Amino acid sequence: MEVVIVQNENLERILKFLDKFEMEFKNLKRENLKPIYNTKELTVLFKVSSRCIQNWRDQGAIGFSQIKGTILYTAEDIAEFLKKHHKNTFK
Repeated sequence: MEVVIVQNENLERILKFLDKFEMEFKNLKRENLKPIYNTKELTVLFKVSSRCIQNWRDQGAIGFSQIKGTILYTAEDIAEFLKKHHKNTFK
């Protein structure tokens, strides 16, 4: 094991850099994090059956991703689905 001697001012610069890096990493992580839902969670969200959601998928009404047997929906998939079915208020 090698021992390295670091001067105080260099150590402070290193610690400031690491603090800044950590904050930027956390911000980046938050910005890129999108909620992901499974079919069961969508049944609760929309108060419909899993068969209804499967029909939406089969009809191409809602986007999804499939990894092996697991079907997942991003917040973007759900938002697009809601936009497609949005009705303006009557005046």
